[in-house]
Amino acid sequence: MKKETIHSLQTFILIVALFIVASYFVQENITLLEDLFVSSRAGMVAYVVLNVIETVLAPLTVIP
Repeated sequence: MKKETIHSLQTFILIVALFIVASYFVQENITLLEDLFVSSRAGMVAYVVLNVIETVLAPLTVIP
């Protein structure tokens, strides 16, 4: 295999693993996250910060 192919595959596996870990964390702590971010200033600040990051790093999205 080419080095580029191996590097791409490793990056893809890392992204999938991070998604799985994040999904597990959210499912296990959904009440904590709701208490922190729903109808609070922390939620508003997090939304603005994520939008700024999205603007700087174009491939990301805040929609989900």
